[in-house]
Amino acid sequence: MYFRSILVSSALFLGTNLSADQAKKEFVLPSSVLEIEGDLEYGEYLASDCQTCHRSDNKNEGIPGINGREITEIVYALHEYKNKYRENEVMQMMAGGLGDEEIAALASYFASLQ
Repeated sequence: MYFRSILVSSALFLGTNLSADQAKKEFVLPSSVLEIEGDLEYGEYLASDCQTCHRSDNKNEGIPGINGREITEIVYALHEYKNKYRENEVMQMMAGGLGDEEIAALASYFASLQ
């Protein structure tokens, strides 16, 4: 079974917009990826790279806050960058080196923050 990303909220997440061509296509992830339970401690360990740009106070000053976002939203965003579905060279590079377990851990960690 596949899940669909919500294009409207997904398009604005992490400060980038989808191109017109991308907005017409749906990005899908297998349910097995979405079912991975992320390890909070591992996510906290990995988060320092993210927190270099994404502010801990969640203010959006060109780069939106990610604390408290839904796990699924974060997982989709990172996979979309990893697969170059979203345009942002820095995020594509950062997400490109992450595996499914690491993405799940980061999503769980950031979702747990308020």
